[in-house]
Amino acid sequence: MILNELSLKNVNNEHDMIKMMTDFLSLCKKLKNEIKDDEFYYTDEIFYKNENKNVYTISDWLKSDKVAKREKQYFRMLINRSNIIKKSDFVESELFIVSGVGENLSFTGGLVSYELDDYIVSLLTEKLWEEFIVKAQYISIENEDREVEIKNCSSDKHIKQIIKIKREQQGIIISSGKELWEKREVLYPHLVFCDEVKEFFGQIEVTNNGERFCFKVPDAGVEYVHENMAENEFICGLVKLVSGHGCTIEKIREYFLSYNNDIHYEKTKNGEFDYLLYFNNGIPDKYYYCFTVEECHVIYHRFLKHDYEDFGF
Repeated sequence: MILNELSLKNVNNEHDMIKMMTDFLSLCKKLKNEIKDDEFYYTDEIFYKNENKNVYTISDWLKSDKVAKREKQYFRMLINRSNIIKKSDFVESELFIVSGVGENLSFTGGLVSYELDDYIVSLLTEKLWEEFIVKAQYISIENEDREVEIKNCSSDKHIKQIIKIKREQQGIIISSGKELWEKREVLYPHLVFCDEVKEFFGQIEVTNNGERFCFKVPDAGVEYVHENMAENEFICGLVKLVSGHGCTIEKIREYFLSYNNDIHYEKTKNGEFDYLLYFNNGIPDKYYYCFTVEECHVIYHRFLKHDYEDFGF
């Protein structure tokens, strides 16, 4: 799921945004349950601040006491477990779309969707997002400008169309890493593969049992990952701690202090969660951890500092 950042704009009032966000979050849940799509991507533009008081933003929605707490929590969970798309990472290509009022808009979410041959998820903020196929202009340094089509999901009927497309894609049977490489242009038509992948990871073997696929990375690839990716011992220990019976906020605070004495520990009064903890100097972790204490267990969410501030806690 790639969030359509343009569909978050042009909302004029609180009532409309609350209704649209309720429908949008319901759509995301259906995509997760029916398509098993747990991946969520959003651009770093979605928490934009608008000085125009007639425009209602996501930040306004998060601050509203009229929004159900469970909806805010679900949205934060999506953001917390998602991947941030930075517009600054795309300097060699750009995608433009004409809005309902004739304005030519740069479309980062659409660009990522096109290049990954994936789909965007949209709020129904204008008629443009009611269509399953949205036309756009693709501009690239390496290729000629051309009109392209973006798959858009904003309703139940769009989910059915995405399911149909994915079933057709699954009809392409991959029996080996070599075959995956040979069919890469069919499976991922807009993704550019570089030969260095094989140099780092070796010959990856791919097998499947129905809709389940197994990617076997050879010893060379495992060694490369091991040498280039350090394990985050802190988060592994924290997950183990909060998932255990009898976890308390005192135990969590002691766990933080066992890594670094310079921590921020705060009992909050915002009604969203109970405690906020983070390391003041960012060592060993730069995240802000928000904890909710319930009867027999503790729930937590973590945010990067700028996301935490954008949420307006």
